Parts: sequence; structure tokens; C-alpha cells
Amino acid sequence: MTSRAAAETSVVRPLARPVRRPRDELVIAWLLLLLDRGPTYGYELCRELNAVSIGIDSSALYRTLRRLEGERLVSSRWTSSSRGPRRRSYVITLKGRRRLDELAEIIRSARDVHDSFLEAHAQGRARGLRDSAA
Repeated sequence: MTSRAAAETSVVRPLARPVRRPRDELVIAWLLLLLDRGPTYGYELCRELNAVSIGIDSSALYRTLRRLEGERLVSSRWTSSSRGPRRRSYVITLKGRRRLDELAEIIRSARDVHDSFLEAHAQGRARGLRDSAA
């Protein structure tokens, strides 16, 4: 048997599910959504992102917040704390709200494409089961 024939008849193994970092757009959308609820601190944003399975380390979070601030999607200011050092509070801007709406539409469109695929896949599976039972 040639190596090509062996490869064609070999058992198909399931793909390992790699742990992937969420796409930057999704991280940004979540950050803007969380900030749309009201001003908050980086630590709290990191905690809330992790709660919705958007794993991000604090250094990446603060780099992203700095970039969003440079793009004028968020603004920040230092605030005093009665229980420790001053902290930076972040707030979404009007431009950030417009970008949040744009990202929500992009995510909605992607969801619709994914839903169409899953529906077609399920129909194909059901058809395959009926054909194999016959």
C-alpha cells in the first residue's frame, strides 16, 4: 500500500480543541459593553471579562484600554480611594458607544452565519441517519 493510500484509509481523529485567545474585536466589544454600564476600574473589568469566559491577563487588558483611550473610545481619570492608592477609572465615550453598536451588528451577523451553518449541519446529520437506517 502506498503512503497516499494508507493516508486515505487511515482513521480520522478528532481535532484537538486548541485554547484560543478571543479575537480582539470581541474583547473590545465586551470592554465597551461593560463600560457602557458605568465607570469602572481595570481590576473590575478583568474580573468581569473572566466571568464571561474572556480570559485576559491584566497587562493585555491595560494595553487594550490604553489603545481604546488613544482612539477616543474610552476616557479615564485618576480617582482617590479611602482604602488604598489612587485608581484609574474608565468610562465609555460617545464615539465608544457608536463603536459598540457597530461591533454588536458585526457579531449579530456572524452569529446568523454560524446559526445557518449549524442548522444545515443538523439537517445533513438527520438526513444521513435516515439514509443509513434504510
